[in-house]
Amino acid sequence: MIDKVLSRVNSVVIFTNPDAMASHVKAVEKLGIGSGMSVLYLSCKNPNEPTAASIWVINRLLEIISLRTHVGCGNPTAWFKYRKDNTEFGLLIQRVREQTTADALNSFLAHNNNAIKKQIRNLVEVEKSQFALVVLGDFQEIPREQQPALAMMIHKLTKGVPAYFSILSTDEPLVFRKDSLGEVGIQRSHDYVEVRA
Repeated sequence: MIDKVLSRVNSVVIFTNPDAMASHVKAVEKLGIGSGMSVLYLSCKNPNEPTAASIWVINRLLEIISLRTHVGCGNPTAWFKYRKDNTEFGLLIQRVREQTTADALNSFLAHNNNAIKKQIRNLVEVEKSQFALVVLGDFQEIPREQQPALAMMIHKLTKGVPAYFSILSTDEPLVFRKDSLGEVGIQRSHDYVEVRA
């Protein structure tokens, strides 16, 4: 099962209990070290107000990317190469914090998609990896009405760059919704594979 999640494919993994998810996360992090893969793990347990859960997750993910792409003065060539991108990305993260609704965040991400994808490419280059794997644990903590929009945002951020996502949940996640306003989310077999653990 771990091979499916660590391959170059987007996945939604549904666990029977939290302990199984926790041991899976440890295995993914351990296998990510020295494997040619940059693992970006983020738990969706949000200590703040749940109404802004998707905003919090995206903000934290971008902060992790920023921290991992920061190159210090100990490597002056790399520092010089990435300094402008890192400065601009830091300003972008500050503007993400100003978004107050999922719709505003989605619009902001669409407008700044190229800059975010550039930073993901920089991450892969800085860490000398082949690809990045965004792992969202505890997805069941995201309110169900926000799950499809968050899954869609993560998919858009990883599409077209050397990056993939893995959504981990102990409950059946709601990653796709179709209503009178249209479709929101990601579709099984088209955007991701489902794995039951």
